[in-house]
Amino acid sequence: MSVPACVLTVPGTNCHRETADALEAAGAMPEIVHYNQLADGSRRLAEYAICAFPGGFADGDHIAAGRLLGMRLRTELAEEVTGYLAAGKAIVGICNGFQALIESGLLPGGVIDGTDRRSAALAPNKEGGFHCDWKDLEVVDSVCRFVSPDIMGRTIELQVAHGEGQFKMRERSDYHSLATNRQVVFRYCDSRGVTTEEFPDNPNGSPFGITGICDPSGQVLGMMPHPERSIDERRFHPPYGLELFKQLVNYARQI
Repeated sequence: MSVPACVLTVPGTNCHRETADALEAAGAMPEIVHYNQLADGSRRLAEYAICAFPGGFADGDHIAAGRLLGMRLRTELAEEVTGYLAAGKAIVGICNGFQALIESGLLPGGVIDGTDRRSAALAPNKEGGFHCDWKDLEVVDSVCRFVSPDIMGRTIELQVAHGEGQFKMRERSDYHSLATNRQVVFRYCDSRGVTTEEFPDNPNGSPFGITGICDPSGQVLGMMPHPERSIDERRFHPPYGLELFKQLVNYARQI
């Protein structure tokens, strides 16, 4: 069964081709779609089983990372996104895409209501600067529908490349609720596999090491690391990024 996938771009997106290549390698049929094509109706989210928000610097990140794209989703596509998720389909945001999903309100709550009531943010790295390196991640037991239980509890390695990746919530208790609801999907860990907030194993200082979350339904995943950068089976043993994309595509086949 073919799995149509939308790789959404705006000016400043720069990881779309790698994300499309990763989806294709995992068995999907990706199409790179400019946001304006959704806004003017020449493409519809309903045509796709997967919608990927790739990394980069959406709209130049002039106000804040992902802020303008998140605002456009809230004000222009809220109804279409709501219908898309009601059909059980998948959304994944990588790095800048994660930032846009936070700004839209889709994460962590899973709902776009057209307002600016965000409960979380991705703040500048605690140590400052832009960090690009390979990091160990714990795959947490979560409700995410397209992270297989077979990989939960394992430590994997993926690349990070960001300047605003510190996951912040309004209240300390909000982190507890996120964990209780099993919405934490990835955490930074040290060489022993222990969750850490300490640099450099945690490149941005995210509390509790959080670097990937999903919404309560498990259909919307946001993550700072870049799985599309480790899909080549000749170079990576195992290619953890490809494994994650295959799980995403396998989920979409069942919709």
